[in-house]
Amino acid sequence: MPLRLDRPVFLMGAPRSCSTLLFETLSGSAHLCSIGHESHRLFEQFPALDPMALADSNRLTAEPLQGDRGAALGEALRTAFLRRLRDRNGARPAEDAPVRLLEKTPKNSLRIPLLAALFPDALFVHLVRDPKENIASIMQAWRSGRFITYPSIATANGPWSLLLPPGWRARLDRPLEEVAAFQWQ
Repeated sequence: MPLRLDRPVFLMGAPRSCSTLLFETLSGSAHLCSIGHESHRLFEQFPALDPMALADSNRLTAEPLQGDRGAALGEALRTAFLRRLRDRNGARPAEDAPVRLLEKTPKNSLRIPLLAALFPDALFVHLVRDPKENIASIMQAWRSGRFITYPSIATANGPWSLLLPPGWRARLDRPLEEVAAFQWQ
């Protein structure tokens, strides 16, 4: 029997919402597998899902999965997850049992419609961190220069960091605290 996903768990939250802490804690479970890192590249390798190609933000609806091309895209995306799955020891899961995926990527909070269509039995866990602490942490991430996600997008605060919500263009020249609050929201 080929490897198949059963009730994947997606941790959702704003960037810097402590999802990494929860992910690392849960990934120690013998009942969960992950791809070992955030799934940015997994999604953005497909032009129809890449915000710098056809999409305008990290927001993804189920629309790219419609029709014959969409069905092929959905299958390719599921296969990409399955190929990268590893258990807590770094081993491939057994081919004869269903596998429970654990995934954590802040951008995925903008992709719930696509993920729900792709994985109809998925569980979405939404984390909410205190806004003051979370926004301050987003600002620190921007200032550190370690979280640049779109180097080609110049802003008043440097290259674009972290997730890219719909409406981001209106914030290019805004103060960092406004951009960080926008990303948290």
